[in-house]
Amino acid sequence: MTVCIAAVCNESKNIVMASDFKISSELGLSSDNVALKTVAIAKGWWGLFAGNDLSPVPSIVRSVRKELINAEGEDIDDVKKAFARAYQAEMNSRAEREVLSPWNITLDRFINEGVKIFKNDFSSINARISEIKLECDFLVCGFDRSRSASGTFIPHIFTVSGEYHGYATGVCIRERDNPQFFAIGSGSLGAMSMLFFFGQNILTSIPQTIYSVAAGKFMGERGEGVGDTTLLHVIDPSTSYEIDIGSETLRFIREFWDKQGAPRILPEMVDHLDRLLRQVFGEIQQQAKQQSG
Repeated sequence: MTVCIAAVCNESKNIVMASDFKISSELGLSSDNVALKTVAIAKGWWGLFAGNDLSPVPSIVRSVRKELINAEGEDIDDVKKAFARAYQAEMNSRAEREVLSPWNITLDRFINEGVKIFKNDFSSINARISEIKLECDFLVCGFDRSRSASGTFIPHIFTVSGEYHGYATGVCIRERDNPQFFAIGSGSLGAMSMLFFFGQNILTSIPQTIYSVAAGKFMGERGEGVGDTTLLHVIDPSTSYEIDIGSETLRFIREFWDKQGAPRILPEMVDHLDRLLRQVFGEIQQQAKQQSG
């Protein structure tokens, strides 16, 4: 898995996003500094991805890019629809490849003529198709091409995943605009806990958000399969560029985090609790002796 993070900041004028580089294979092998998990989707929009199987990602990204070609940028509804169609199309293609290919029929034909063609076997084949699910999620962030009344671009974050409903897997798209930060992947719990702890919000400055997101990434490394290497960008909607926070800066942030920032149990507190517990247990034992006597 991985960890991917996006956070709106600087009075909703920027988005900071981060991810690791690690990738794991179905053979049980893994390597860091291998997979770039942040991609430009359209003008003003970026996607981050996580999952146990990233093989569908290139096809989905290509499909979304082909649909989002407006040189002026895209609104969130257009981006959501493009991802929904691309994600569903990839699930349909997988159903045709993995289930229906022996009969050389399309999913549309199976839906329309499956009962007639397969008769008693239709239910079992349909059950196999219903279980098809892509094991990859997307964290999408960006800015509407339309502007707010104050003239600023409007930021958005949403997620894309497959969700099984008991009878079929559908595309699940959820907006994450409240709060305007989110994380996906196996390290998401650790990342989200740090962002909440630091009180991350749309008013937080860019420097503060860079540290909060980096700290979230570092805490997320406790998750299974999350790499140590960090990619961190600041999105500037006025230019549609990603401002790369270089490796030297990230190394400085990590050194500070390791020395002073990371949550730790202070020895003084451990000693205090040890004395307190000894006193409590001593009183309990004394009361027990008095009662037995």
